[in-house]
Amino acid sequence: MARLGYRRRMEPDLFALVAEVARSLCDDGLGTIHSRSHKYGTKVWFDADKPPPPHFEAQVMGRRDIDGQKGIAIEIGWHGEARKEQDNELLLQALMEREPRWRKPLGDEAEAGEFFNSTKWRRISEAWLDPDLSEEGVDLEIGSRLADYINALQPMLSDLADQQP
Repeated sequence: MARLGYRRRMEPDLFALVAEVARSLCDDGLGTIHSRSHKYGTKVWFDADKPPPPHFEAQVMGRRDIDGQKGIAIEIGWHGEARKEQDNELLLQALMEREPRWRKPLGDEAEAGEFFNSTKWRRISEAWLDPDLSEEGVDLEIGSRLADYINALQPMLSDLADQQP
């Protein structure tokens, strides 16, 4: 029931605003930024016309997928969503080898591992439990945190892509 309350209060263009905030805070030189937003989330990626399997995202999730409790959460961070689990794991491991470079700007809130509801996907992200999505400035908070993930991880992702044969 609380979940319905959040749906009623959430601004329909919240995640479009989140994407614009993130775009405005991204470092120059990361590439051509693209985004796709809907009522419950936004996806951000670079250079390709369509979102690739590794991308950044801020989205509403059921809290039950995170900690088994009722309610909602906002999940923010990087996703590896290739079809093959091995591809996602290899990319996550490459990012983990570079953890000292991204840990400082992202802090202890950033968790790395399997995605919450898919053993095939990987993530470096965080979840905010039971946020008030009608609170003034929530778009700035979410967009700013999404930009933190992008600025910390995208340079490494670009380097890794350049190393591919």
